[in-house]
Amino acid sequence: MRNLYINYLSSMIKPFIQTLEQIAPLSDGLKKAFKKGFKKVEIKKGQILLSEGEVCSNAYFMVNGLARLYYLIKGKEVTNRFILPKSVAISYYSFFSQKPSFEYIDVLSDSRALVISKQEMDKIYLDFPELHKIMQGMLQQSHIESEERAMILRKLSAKEKYSIMRSKFPEVFNSASTEQIATFLGVTRETLSR
Repeated sequence: MRNLYINYLSSMIKPFIQTLEQIAPLSDGLKKAFKKGFKKVEIKKGQILLSEGEVCSNAYFMVNGLARLYYLIKGKEVTNRFILPKSVAISYYSFFSQKPSFEYIDVLSDSRALVISKQEMDKIYLDFPELHKIMQGMLQQSHIESEERAMILRKLSAKEKYSIMRSKFPEVFNSASTEQIATFLGVTRETLSR
């Protein structure tokens, strides 16, 4: 039974390793540390992984399914980011600063993920300095995506924003509500419906 679990966990970690190796090669020791440090989780649609005011103490690598980061403005949810398969569900600010989050992370479809605690991640950082380059690459990519989104929101029409989202993130339309997509695009629900 234990071997079955290890094989299952290994099959889930494989996409994570492949994603990281697009940035830089991983040593065998680092791969083993990830296999040891990550735990597999099944997450149900609607589950909240992080709430505003909590400290983000876990990072989730989404193997499949969809999640989103959102925040509240005057009680209204505003979607900041959709978290697709092979992406990390994390509040970067809260995870790295260990300060309370101003965001929520909720799951939009039944999902499988790998989870690692901040404490375990810090231990791996100490043991494998090569991880710094990989994390730098991941943070740079996240920042680039954030800048792209900000530019799209500022410069493009509602129709152009919708068209880009449809082509880049078609899976979002299967799980996210019209309201969630509209707030991500910075348009009203009525505009999106049109």
